[in-house]
Amino acid sequence: MLYMTPDNRNLIKSRCDTTWGRIITPDSFANAPKTPVWCGDNGVFTGRYRFWRFFRWLWKMRPHRHSCVFIAVPDVVGVAWLTILRFILLAPLVKFLGYPAALVGQDGLERWPWRAVLLWLPYDALFIGGSTKWKMSPAADDCIRRAQRRRKWVHVGRVNSQKRIRHFQLIGVDSVDGTSLTYAPDRDFWRFQKVLWQKPLFYLEENE
Repeated sequence: MLYMTPDNRNLIKSRCDTTWGRIITPDSFANAPKTPVWCGDNGVFTGRYRFWRFFRWLWKMRPHRHSCVFIAVPDVVGVAWLTILRFILLAPLVKFLGYPAALVGQDGLERWPWRAVLLWLPYDALFIGGSTKWKMSPAADDCIRRAQRRRKWVHVGRVNSQKRIRHFQLIGVDSVDGTSLTYAPDRDFWRFQKVLWQKPLFYLEENE
């Protein structure tokens, strides 16, 4: 599992290895990723998303699109059906620019008929967003497994503790991100690295 960290130049330059990637937004200072792989967020959660600014940024990042594992298509925080509608409208633009498009999972995605879109919607990755309560719930786990059955990349946002890293390792997600390393890199890097290096003794089985 990869841990995608925001830009922290000292961390990336001196300690980068195969367990680390980078998450970049239109607000990131650097214009190029300094890790082998990276992903892109849209800024909706922080309230800084602007349509033209977001797509101008994607155009600017096109030289690095081949190492991008996904771009989070603009979503609507906490509302699954509006997020799906936005995905249907905007994902084709993201794909046209050469990026894999991630559907952002929001509270309620597990409910019928919204969970049905995990079987047919043309997404390349599932980004688990939503509230903390929802993303740590069995409902979110069910959405993750549905995406895994389609062999989609699965990412979880706002994972800022060893306990959460272990939880999503057991489920078998591909990557997580968090801002903890931005504020306390010397404290958290080796704590997180230890968990990332330590392989789980078992993985949770899918419910057939």
